[in-house]
Amino acid sequence: AADFETYFKNNPIDTAYQEAFDQAVSNTEMVRIANEFADSWKKEIESGYQKLLTVAPNEDQGEIEKQQAKWQTESQGRLDEIVQKAQETGGTMGHVQSAVDVMNFYRDRAREVYASLYEYDQNFSFVYKAE
Repeated sequence: AADFETYFKNNPIDTAYQEAFDQAVSNTEMVRIANEFADSWKKEIESGYQKLLTVAPNEDQGEIEKQQAKWQTESQGRLDEIVQKAQETGGTMGHVQSAVDVMNFYRDRAREVYASLYEYDQNFSFVYKAE
């Protein structure tokens, strides 16, 4: 739904990340920031998933659990691919790109979970609070 896209686009994490990333003065700092926000997205996935199980009808819960388990099973392979790609790029920019790609990997999953949650709850809130 177009409404979900707007709702998700206005999430507080992207804004905080962009502000922090724009102020980063070194590649090391960029990596740290991307890692920090990857953790934020992991928390969103877990929170969204738990909320989704709470609001989804019983007949949908098995499918939701199956999708989450499949994603978790495939995660390590996908993360390994990201790291591999970064090593091919090499250097400090490879590290930065890898950290950003990992963050986006978690962001994409959070987006999927929240898109499902939005079908049941258009007013869900993100766990992240800007400092």
